[in-house]
Parts: sequence; structure tokens; C-alpha cells
Amino acid sequence: MNNQTIVSENPTFSAPSVVPTSVAKPAPEVWQPGTPRLEITGVVEHGNAWGRLLGFPTANLPLDNHDVDGVWAGTVRFVEGANEETGNPGREVEYVAAISIGTRQTYYSDGVRLLEAHLLDFAGDLYGIPITVGLHELVRGQVKFAGSDELVAQLIVDVQDVRHWAASNLAGAAQLG
Repeated sequence: MNNQTIVSENPTFSAPSVVPTSVAKPAPEVWQPGTPRLEITGVVEHGNAWGRLLGFPTANLPLDNHDVDGVWAGTVRFVEGANEETGNPGREVEYVAAISIGTRQTYYSDGVRLLEAHLLDFAGDLYGIPITVGLHELVRGQVKFAGSDELVAQLIVDVQDVRHWAASNLAGAAQLG
């Protein structure tokens, strides 16, 4: 069964259940800096490992056709350390992330739309874990690069831009993660 993605404007965080369709709602009319313009919730799936091979591992969510393609500065929230057997509910954590949404044009001429979130300063396995991705600020549009070297050079710039955005826009950004 393919875990679909929920897109919503004002969710309260809880572990999402699998839903059969995606739902998209526009951002609220009055947007406040530091809050996401859009939140996307889903269960992390295995990708093709391009991010990991390039040195930028990602948490991947399948994404239907939405008008949000590009590279975003944002956040990723999830529950860490939950254990049903012991009754430990875990704790909610949030990481700053560089997020790419698109069809991965550098490698595929007709790729499937995917959300790929590179969580800054995170080392771990999120496969099968429900996450909520907050899209805060569009960094740039999608670009087809000549190859991996050119893509990696741009990813380094993107991560620097996201760090700068977080330091300037998120209260307590240093404590995230």
C-alpha cells in the first residue's frame, strides 16, 4: 500500500494515519514569519538513495501534483523514541531542513514528484516514521543540472541559505534538533 500524503494549512501535530488521498489547502491569508506557509504530513519512504550517495541524505514523501515545486527552507517534526511496548510516547522534535519538491530533473526526464527533506545536523533512520514538513520560504526553483558535481555544488549553497534563513527567522533555531 502506498502511504499518501496529507497537506494542510493549520494542523496540530500528531502521528498521522495513512489516508487514501492527498488534500491541499492554501496558506492562510495572514501569514506570520517563522510559521510555515504549508505543512505536508506523511510517512517516510525509501527512495533511490541519490541524496545519501551525494552526501545529503533525505527523508522522502511521495507527493501528488501540487503547485509547490522548488527548494524550500523549512522544518521537519516527528516523534522520537516512541515505544508502544513500554508505553513511552516519545517526544516531539523539530529540525531545520532543506526541502526539495519536484521530479528530480537532473536524473529523470519524466520523474515522479517527490518531497525530499534533508534535515540539517540529523543522523538517523526515519523510514516508516510519520513526519510533518513545514515549507517556510522558497529558496529557488527546480533546475536540471548537467550532472552530480554541479548539483552537489548547488546543494551546498542551498544548505547554507537554509541555515542563514533559520538563524534569521526562527526563534531558538539553535535549539532545534
